[in-house]
Amino acid sequence: GPGGLIAQHKTGYEMRKPQLYMARMVQRSIEMGQPAVIEAGTGTGKSFAYAAVAMALGKRTIISTSNKALQMQLLDKDLPFLQQIWPDRKVAVGIGKTNYACRFKAEATQAGNETLRKNPDLAEWYAETATGNTEEITVAVDGRALAAIVVDDECTGKHCPLYYACHYYTARAALKEADVIVTNHALLCLN
Repeated sequence: GPGGLIAQHKTGYEMRKPQLYMARMVQRSIEMGQPAVIEAGTGTGKSFAYAAVAMALGKRTIISTSNKALQMQLLDKDLPFLQQIWPDRKVAVGIGKTNYACRFKAEATQAGNETLRKNPDLAEWYAETATGNTEEITVAVDGRALAAIVVDDECTGKHCPLYYACHYYTARAALKEADVIVTNHALLCLN
């Protein structure tokens, strides 16, 4: 609402009645333990309507999206803003393993070393990434080059010498501690 926490923290906040109504429906659904199906148009502020309510109520929440663009909006913009209001809430992303750079393939294999040597933009991203999430790459990268350094079905998991530094398994561990998990519909249904 106009005097709420979001309005207090967001410069130029504009109260939208559909967003407020949706947030109230989400709140009632959570408090009553009943499902709610809510449809709202573009510009309603749906992300804040559901995420802010869940964070305010301290409920462990899974947000499932149909596309990576919305995931990245949530992870890069909306949820970090809400974490300013509720700084104790932890957020994590649940995406497939092929979306993570494999340290073993990139650092301990000739193919990975050669791939990074031939692709300086990819090498620069790999050297700087904290998460290994390939969605963070902002330059065009050849699909074959990327495939040469990402986690795949050949992953040996706990038997890998770089397991404890692995981006993918670090991200999976973060899911256990997260208050809010952002994922996609396919992974939600699989798990």
